[in-house]
Amino acid sequence: MNSEIEIVDFSEKYISDVLNVLYESNILHIKSDPDYFAKTGKERSLPYLYWILHDPENFGYVALCDGEVAGIVLAGIEKRNENVYRVPVYIEVYDIAVSSRFVKKGIGRKLHNKVMERARAERVEQVELIVYSFNRGAMEFYKKLHYREVSRTMVIDV
Repeated sequence: MNSEIEIVDFSEKYISDVLNVLYESNILHIKSDPDYFAKTGKERSLPYLYWILHDPENFGYVALCDGEVAGIVLAGIEKRNENVYRVPVYIEVYDIAVSSRFVKKGIGRKLHNKVMERARAERVEQVELIVYSFNRGAMEFYKKLHYREVSRTMVIDV
């Protein structure tokens, strides 16, 4: 049986379910690099989600699988202050996550495609995201979508 996948705008009615998907993603990050990511409760992401909802430069989409929240993408339109970049205005994907119950159903690709559609509508020429080095599956996924690596962030504790 094929499930129906629908991509809708992120709104307050999805906050609780989006929080669950984001928390599942956060737990994977904490397990993969506990020295970098803090173990916190779900509610710590609420201000972030409200920032996405209320900042006019930000947007998000929710993937519904048979009406259930299965994945999310949260993003914003960013502007570079330096003139060395070819593209001064771009979309940054802050988070893209698919619940483990719904992986391998094309949800991540559909969310990505919705962001690309938004980029074209806004006449934005570039989409960027950060992927952590431990997240090999995500890196492979992004490479299939034709993302390329342009920088690396390095960290030292003081």
